[in-house]
Formats: sequence, structure tokens, C-alpha cells
Amino acid sequence: MQKAPLTNSVLINNSEIEMASYNIATRKWIRVKGTAVVESSDLIRTEIISIYPVLKQKYTEEEEIYMVIFKVMIKDISLN
Repeated sequence: MQKAPLTNSVLINNSEIEMASYNIATRKWIRVKGTAVVESSDLIRTEIISIYPVLKQKYTEEEEIYMVIFKVMIKDISLN
């Protein structure tokens, strides 16, 4: 098994996250808090690569692929 790059290791070891986005039209923020969990499903990986073909172009050979996919287990969502 390959060793995760440092940025992935940080998220794996400190999985509590908060994401925020601002909608200019409504002038509101959305904040999502949760836990990032590594998604290990080959089906999910295949689906993501088919949705985002640039990933397939970047990772052309099987040995080169080291892409970590995280799913977020949502704990709280707020709109401000």
C-alpha cells in the first residue's frame, strides 16, 4: 500500500472539517461541519473519474494513481 501524501495524512489524522461557501445572489453563507472519511470503494473511484475526465488524463497509468477520495459525514449545516 502506498503512503498517503502529507496533505492527505493531515486530513486523515484530523478529520473534523468545516466547509463554507457564499452565494452572491442571496448574500448568504452555508457552512457544513462534519467528519471526513476515506472512501475506498473502487466503484466510487471509477464513477468520479468518469465524471471528471481530467483526472483520467492526469493519472493515465495504474501505478501513478494515488488519489484519495473523502466522503463527509455531515454533523451540522447552517445558513447565515
